[in-house]
Order: sequence, then structure tokens, then C-alpha cells
Amino acid sequence: MYSPKSLIGFASMLASLPSAFAGFSSTSSNSVAIYWGQGPNQGTLASYCSNAGFDIIPIAFLISVNKLTVNVGNADPAQVAKDIVTCQGLGKTILLSIGGATYTENELASADAATTAAKNVWAAFGPKTSSSTTRPFGDAVVDGFDFDIETQGLTNLDVFAQELRTLSDAETSKKYYLTAAPQCPYPDQADKSFLQGAVSFDAVFVQFYNNNCGLNKFVKGSTTQSEFNMATWDTWASTTSKNKNVKVFVGIPGSTSAATTGYIDQATLTDVITYSKTFKSFGGIMSWDMVTIIGNSGYLANINKALGGAPASGSTGSANTSAAATTAKASGTPAPTTLTTKVKSTVVSSKAVATTTAKAADGQTTVASAGASATAASGAVPQWSQCGGEGYTGSTVCATGFKCVKTDDWWSSCE
Repeated sequence: MYSPKSLIGFASMLASLPSAFAGFSSTSSNSVAIYWGQGPNQGTLASYCSNAGFDIIPIAFLISVNKLTVNVGNADPAQVAKDIVTCQGLGKTILLSIGGATYTENELASADAATTAAKNVWAAFGPKTSSSTTRPFGDAVVDGFDFDIETQGLTNLDVFAQELRTLSDAETSKKYYLTAAPQCPYPDQADKSFLQGAVSFDAVFVQFYNNNCGLNKFVKGSTTQSEFNMATWDTWASTTSKNKNVKVFVGIPGSTSAATTGYIDQATLTDVITYSKTFKSFGGIMSWDMVTIIGNSGYLANINKALGGAPASGSTGSANTSAAATTAKASGTPAPTTLTTKVKSTVVSSKAVATTTAKAADGQTTVASAGASATAASGAVPQWSQCGGEGYTGSTVCATGFKCVKTDDWWSSCE
């Protein structure tokens, strides 16, 4: 792993290079967001952040807004806390994604309960203001919140989201963002309470997969699409959305293993991006998830090229391994259990869940951080993570059982 001292220095240097690491921009149409936190045998968050092929990382997931429970798969929340700071120093916008496909609990029984829950979430992950509030990611402060709500009928989410928006807008130390990840059928039944003009969002990461309006329904060469409904979401952005400058991202699976349907080849995805760029609201590409897209050789590089620019020097848009190999190769620890759902999978580690208990802002006493220790040995780069390449300054020593393999001048990974 990287030493904290070298990472801080490297991050400070790169933070002064906005052209290389820009983060989220409300005026950009070539941003890339990639979810991290639920990938099988995933590397640490920081191990991906020197890659300039993407700008935004939603961390998956906050799975209880009342208990403040974070599930980040095989990752250690304490390490995630350090990595958030590192990645922000490298210009990444770090969001905390709330929900996930397995989030089904109706936690917000009333408007008052929703307001209180939002204040607790803000106290736990926003600017640190009180030593009495347990913060699952320590002193790290995320750049905003993402709503990945996929269960219909959950109440008072609009009140909860609006309170987070109000708290975010009142904080002047930096810009905070609010995003959502609706499925492509319009209107999204799980998200409609807060996406139908009640709350101002900065971006939506529309899931164009596992649905009849997905990427696999795109018709090449057609200027009008009867099923792939980017046009519908563009109309939503300019009419129904409270924020008329909201950005609409085309959400894609990172590989064939990342979704049941919707994965498309590089050439077709280039055509989809070319078509989507004709819409004013288009903000870029979202991918589920980090492990699958990094393991899908050349896929991210092709996205960057289609959006209008290859990754900056010192980064990579590809990896040496196929997505299939990513999930097939054995690691030194048991593979996490995957809960199969129709949209996304939530990986729950087979190791014991780490929990902490303390008093939250409203006096609630149970605050848990769900996760497990990292699989890689201390000081070593985990499987599939970067271990070399021009401009890379991290460790070149792979975890036991793997070796550093060069793909090109910009990228080597542990295999």
C-alpha cells in the first residue's frame, strides 16, 4: 500500500492540476462516475484513485439512515476514511450512496423522523461539528449524497432528501452535491417522491440496464429511439426537475457480469454516447461497478475517447484482465457472498462485521459500520489494483500469490 506521507504529497501536487483530475462539474458533458464498495475482491478505494479516467466515486452503500450503518463489502471503514481524503486530494468527487438494491426497510415513519435522520446523516458524514456524534468514516467528509433507492413505497424520502439539500446548501466551506440513481423506466416508481420536482438534484445516474429501456434496446444509426429513453430523461431535466440544469448520466454495466441485461460492446457504446451527447442535459457516463469496469480491458479508455478525451498522463483507462477473469480467479481469502438482485448486487463479507456503538446527534445509541478487513496483506497491492505505470508512485509489491503484470506504459496490475 501507499505510505500516508507519500500519498499526501502526491495528492497535493495532483490537486493543483484540474485538467487531469477535475471532479464533478455541473457544466461538463464528459464526466465519468463509477460506484465502488460492493465489488468482489475489490481493491482499496485509494488504489483506484490515481486513474484519471473517471471523476466521481459513489461509495456503496449506507444501508440504514437511522442506524448509520455502512456496508462497503470487504473494505475496512477506517481505511475507507483515509482513502476518501486521499482520493479527494487527487480531485475525485466522493459521494456516499444511500440504499442499494437490497435496501427495503421503511425507516422514515414521519416527516419529523425523516428530518432528524437527515440531520444525523449530515452530522456523521458531512463537516465535523461535534465530538459526540459517531462518524463511521472518522474525520473524512464526503462531497455529497447519492440516492440509490430501488424499493417502491418507502415513505418520507422527499423530506429526508430535502433536508440534506438544505443542510448542504447552507454549508459554505465547499460545494456539496445531491445525486440519484433511478432506473430508466419513467417515472421511476421508487424515486418519484423526490424526483418529480420536490428536491433539487445536481445529477441523476440513470440505470440503463436490467430494464426494457436499457442500452441493449439502442438502435444503431437511428436519430430517434423508441425504447432506449435518454430523450425522456432529457425532457424530465428541462421540465419536471426542480434543477433545470441537472445532469443526466447514462448508467452502464462495467461488464457482462455486472448486470443481467444491458451490457453492450465498445463500438455500440460509442454510438450511444454520440447520440446522448446531442441532449443538453447529458453529463457523461455512470458505471456499476469499479471492479468490473477496471477488469474489462479497454472499456473505460473507449468511454473516455467517445466522451471527448483519453485519460490524462499518469493514469489508465484499461486493465489487463477480462471481467470474467476478475470474478473467476481465486484470491487468498474466501470470496464475499453476493446477494443476487434484479439490478445491483450487495456484497456482504464472509468475515465478521465490524461495529461501533456511540451516541448520535439525536441521542440514538446504535451506530454501526458494517465491513470487513481488507484482503490484501499490509503493505501490498491487492489483486487487480494498480502496481505500476508511468506517473504511478505507489507500491509495486503485490499481495501474496500475485505478481505485477504490465499492460502498457500507463498501467500494470496485480494478477
